[in-house]
Amino acid sequence: QVGENSEESNSYLKKAKLNNFDPVQGLIDTGSSCCLLKTSVAQKLKLKTEPTVNKTYGFGNQKMLALMSMGRITAYIEVDNVKGEVLSIYIVPDDAHPVDLIIGRTWLEISLISLIQE
Repeated sequence: QVGENSEESNSYLKKAKLNNFDPVQGLIDTGSSCCLLKTSVAQKLKLKTEPTVNKTYGFGNQKMLALMSMGRITAYIEVDNVKGEVLSIYIVPDDAHPVDLIIGRTWLEISLISLIQE
C-alpha cells in the first residue's frame, strides 16, 4: 500500500525532480505505459500544460477506460541523481493516484536508465 507510512519499506517510492523544481513524491511503476502527474502539482510548479487527451486503461481490460488525461507537459524527470531525457507527462485529476507522479515505462525505457531493486 502506498501511503505516508510505507515510504521507508517501498523502494519504488522515490523523490523525483521535474525540470529541476523541488522534489515531488514519485512512484516507479513498471506496469504503467506512461508518466502521470497530479493536476495540483503541475499548477504548484507552474508547468505549462498543453491540451491533449490520453486514454489510460487498467491492467487486463483494454475495453474499459480507466482514466483520461487533462493535458500534458514536456519535462525531464530526475530520480536518484539520474536525469532522463525530455518526455511527455500526462496531467491527471488529483484523485487518480495517491502519489504526485507515476513514473512509467516512457522514463524507464530511456537507454541510460537502469532499475535496480535494493
